[in-house]
Amino acid sequence: LNDLFENMPEILVKKTHPAAKLPSQTHIGDAGFDLTAVSFDFNEKSNYIEYDLGFQMQIPQGYKAVIVPRSSITNTDWIIPNSPCQIDFTYRGNIKVRFKNLYEKVIPHYTIPPFLEGDRIAQMFIEKVLEPTFTEVANLTPSTRNDGGFGSTGK
Repeated sequence: LNDLFENMPEILVKKTHPAAKLPSQTHIGDAGFDLTAVSFDFNEKSNYIEYDLGFQMQIPQGYKAVIVPRSSITNTDWIIPNSPCQIDFTYRGNIKVRFKNLYEKVIPHYTIPPFLEGDRIAQMFIEKVLEPTFTEVANLTPSTRNDGGFGSTGK
């Protein structure tokens, strides 16, 4: 068991806002770490709400962070457009999450945002990065599916 914990990556976190909370698990053993907003801003030009989490991270080489919405977001009309969001180990800026409303063409300031300051807005997963070798070949081995896609296996 000690070997398991010795190989756990250490994520260095720098708070950039006094109310920032470090990513945390709701239950011991949860795969995802909850992320809490410290502020948000409407961007009418690009039609999104951007939440600042108030911290920066130093992810070790060989790992990445993946940010996805919490399951409760399905109770709203909001999405994270680039979900799942990937954060490379070389990024050192503030961690932010953007949400768009599926049905509003322009987000007016009177729109009720999906989350407020202090709310848990998303989850983060830390994953190992694989670095495969890509080899160009003239032909691929046939399979039972071949090029069938986009509904080719039925409803």
